[in-house]
Formats: sequence, structure tokens, C-alpha cells
Amino acid sequence: MPMKGESSKSKNGYFLALYIVVTVSFLFMVMLYERGYQDAWILDDIPVPTMSFIFLSLIVETHVSDNRLTAILGASFLAVLGLIPGLKYQLFYGCYDAVVHYGHVERLISLGCVPETGFYAPYYSDIPGMHLFISSLSLISSISVNEIFRR
Repeated sequence: MPMKGESSKSKNGYFLALYIVVTVSFLFMVMLYERGYQDAWILDDIPVPTMSFIFLSLIVETHVSDNRLTAILGASFLAVLGLIPGLKYQLFYGCYDAVVHYGHVERLISLGCVPETGFYAPYYSDIPGMHLFISSLSLISSISVNEIFRR
């Protein structure tokens, strides 16, 4: 007869495997809708897969009994949602304002702090999350900001 800890580990493993399958399937479905133009809504053509991903992620995170695993799943959930524009559009932020976002990230890297002037400064200086992520990714990986924006 399995002990309580073993049962919990196997249940966590089952839910982790389910989450990985659902996440990979969702990302694949988003990539199927890749386009060279920006939709009116970022979830155009993918609301059902997105809602399914969110629903199944919540189920998995609710049933996992390890707090560390819950934190990891929550962080990966947010990262996956953040990947949607990069997988769906040929340019990371779509076509309309990618150049301005690029300039904001370039200024962020060159200044070493969040820019207080520029087109997006009034909008993103208080919450520069994705710009900081792209800047950090560029600095850590030595991949140019231009290449990151193209993918």
C-alpha cells in the first residue's frame, strides 16, 4: 500500500505532465495562427484555446499539493501568456508600434534605467515589465534587441 507522500508525489507528477501537454499544445495552436499583421485583438482566432489553457491551468494549480510546484506553474503560466504576441506575430509587438517599442528598449539598455522621456515613457515608465524582460534577455543572451523583436 503506497504511503501518503508517495501518493501526493504521483498526483503532482500526473498534474505536471498534464500541464506540460496542455501548454505545449496551446503554444503549438498559437503558432498555427502566425501572421505578418496585427489583429484588432491579440486573441483573434485563439480565444477558445486560450480559455481552455487558462481553465486547465487553474485546475492543475488547484490540485497540486506542493507550494513550490504551484509557484513554478503560476510563473510559467504568466510566461506562456506573455509569449502569445511573440508566437502569433512576426514582430514581437505586432507591426504597428514595434519600432517605438524597440526604441524604448534600446533607450532602456543604453541608459541603464527606465527612460522618462520618449513616446512610450508616459505609458510604460511606471510598469516597464515586458521592456525590462526584453532588455534583460538581450543583455544576458547577447542577442540583439532587433533579433528578439523579430522573434
